[in-house]
Amino acid sequence: MIRPSVILWTMIALAAAAIASPVEAQAPDPLGSWTGTMVRIGPNAGRFPVTMTLEKPTQGFVDYPSLGCGGTITGSGSGAKFTFTQKLTYGREKCVDGGTILFEVFGEQAYWEWSGGSGGRASARLQRSLGGPAETCDDCGKNLLKEVAAAMAQSEDPRLSVERALEKYDQCRLGLPNRCIDHCAYELRSALPRCGHRGLGPAYRICLDTSYAAGQAHCR
Repeated sequence: MIRPSVILWTMIALAAAAIASPVEAQAPDPLGSWTGTMVRIGPNAGRFPVTMTLEKPTQGFVDYPSLGCGGTITGSGSGAKFTFTQKLTYGREKCVDGGTILFEVFGEQAYWEWSGGSGGRASARLQRSLGGPAETCDDCGKNLLKEVAAAMAQSEDPRLSVERALEKYDQCRLGLPNRCIDHCAYELRSALPRCGHRGLGPAYRICLDTSYAAGQAHCR
């Protein structure tokens, strides 16, 4: 028969062990797609959308949709804090190659910061994206064409609707082979931001119509 005193001391020992060795909180999961708007200071200052996808804690992709550039990121880290080196794979003539990305996860949000020496500095609050990518680049391209057509049908300035369509397209192609760069709709995606340099009014709509017609013909 086990004496009550033995049971009591056993319970006290277990309680003390639990206090001395608390269960560590689980580190936030960095994997997945993250989107937001970066604020850039220095050369070419402004606000620009950014998307980042981590396939592993040490590697992934980054895209700057409105700037027409993006590439791979590799790095290291643990827990919630990571450091990546950026290497552009497209749009090198449009953006500063290289640079360091700091990434810290807070649940479904994250702090993102890029620095590139003379290229300036940018920071953003990113939100984890819900849902998975479309099955094919065709799905992304068809949706982009449909969204742009709807924007063109508006009587008011379609600029905001076009920007949203581009953001949806960029989110759609995350994780797809070669980022859909070889797909027909990617040329439309690259052409539309250039229309914004035409200013407001008829010039913008003419550029929009021309770009859409070329994209539609190319995707047949």
